[in-house]
Amino acid sequence: MRPEERIILSLDGFVTIGDALTAVEAIGVRGVIVKMNDLLDECGVSAVRAFKERGFRVFADMKVHDIPDTAARRTARWRNAGADFLTVHASGHDEMMKRCVEAAGEKMKILAVTVLTSFDHVASMHVFGRSPSQTVGNLAFSAFMAGAHGVVASPKELRKLDEL
Repeated sequence: MRPEERIILSLDGFVTIGDALTAVEAIGVRGVIVKMNDLLDECGVSAVRAFKERGFRVFADMKVHDIPDTAARRTARWRNAGADFLTVHASGHDEMMKRCVEAAGEKMKILAVTVLTSFDHVASMHVFGRSPSQTVGNLAFSAFMAGAHGVVASPKELRKLDEL
């Protein structure tokens, strides 16, 4: 794997395909993964297709969280659009993540979001009843058991992930 193939370029804040493409092409590095969220909300699958046509890998940061059937259908929609990676919330639980992994097939990787980086101790206790590090560990383990290809977590929680 070439070094640039390990780079994930966040396109947070971009809402037009033209502006996002101009910014990425100005960097001049091919092979990077482009992470989209706002752009997907605004432009949908057209954004994925525009970047795929230009040889980029696409990370659809949709943070899918729904009942298993609906989550699987959304996963299949992004797979069919050409996304290479899709985020789902690990708090959606095992069955939802399993169904997303199945719907992703061989072409797309599922990355499970553990605890949002905006959550401090108080927010984590309020929502999950546990500290961020305890919650990250539990959710990462569930993601692993469900077959997710990776997890998204705060760097603050790396030690907890290393213990799994």
